[in-house]
Amino acid sequence: MLILGGILILAVTAGAVLSKKVPVFAAYALIPPFIALLFGAEPAQVVRSAAGGITPFLNTVCMILLSVCFFCGLAETGMFDRILSLLLRGRQLTPSKLLFLTISASALVMVSGSITTCYLVILPAFLPLYRSAGLDRRILLTLVSAVTGTGLMLPWSSKVLLIAGITGLSPAGIWRAALPLQAAGLALCFCLGGYYILRLRGKMDLKRALPPSALTFPERPYARPDRLAVNCLLFLACVVLMILKLPAIWVLVGMLALLMMINYPDLKTQDAIIRRTGGSMFPLCIVILSVGIMLGVLDGSGMTDAMAYGLTSLIPGELLSYAPVLAMALATPLLILVHYHCFYALIPLLIALMPG
Repeated sequence: MLILGGILILAVTAGAVLSKKVPVFAAYALIPPFIALLFGAEPAQVVRSAAGGITPFLNTVCMILLSVCFFCGLAETGMFDRILSLLLRGRQLTPSKLLFLTISASALVMVSGSITTCYLVILPAFLPLYRSAGLDRRILLTLVSAVTGTGLMLPWSSKVLLIAGITGLSPAGIWRAALPLQAAGLALCFCLGGYYILRLRGKMDLKRALPPSALTFPERPYARPDRLAVNCLLFLACVVLMILKLPAIWVLVGMLALLMMINYPDLKTQDAIIRRTGGSMFPLCIVILSVGIMLGVLDGSGMTDAMAYGLTSLIPGELLSYAPVLAMALATPLLILVHYHCFYALIPLLIALMPG
């Protein structure tokens, strides 16, 4: 019965999310407890399990809000805009160089761990250059999107923080384990740029010099170009301290406080910046806490262990160690049909399947 209940929770929750008629957070927060009660769970046990599921994610939510406010706050100061302008100063661009520059610049901005920041900085800046070079704008979007996938593996990105909350592992530990994959992904991005060069060869002169064209950036009302050096130091200090296994939440709180005091001493401006950068993350934070409720109910009711035991009885023992590889192979095609949040419920199941 527990196996059936667990499968039903996953199936009904995924169906509700895919229907787009039920708020995502409501599907995760309401459906699992309701089905657990139908399968005989005690109300008090369901409440305890739901509360226990939320607790590990409180730190995750705080980390996400702090990291977004800090790194997007740096973008508001115009730091990334200024760095890109300095890198391009006096350089003669060609269409082929522009493709590789797009990848390098996107990788630099994605150190912030924010897809939104990367898109808002790179796309407006490079779009005029692509028009001047006669390059298809879809190439720009493809290259930037490819690079953002590698940046999501950083220990301060929301995806890694969420996985850390589910597994109980440290974000830095997850990043170190994924570092070879991240490096391979970035190398493949440059290979993608080389593929476009080969594809465009013969259709256009890839070595012709482009007319001088300054990068254009969106207007930033809170830009602080005169504080570029100190903001770069804050950026580097935050990255290094988080990699050195210091308590990440302390690092982010301290760096965010310094960022605000140095760039925006006025309290009203600080409030405006935090609302501008962190406000967009509140819907995600609500979803994360709701996912915690679903995982807590599945774990507290014993459904996760029951499903894992059922699968181990069906899968030969020598194949169990390849369960994560199989899940990875199926993830990409399934993402076309299933909301990516649904995969978070499978992580505890995969951990339970691993030998030892």
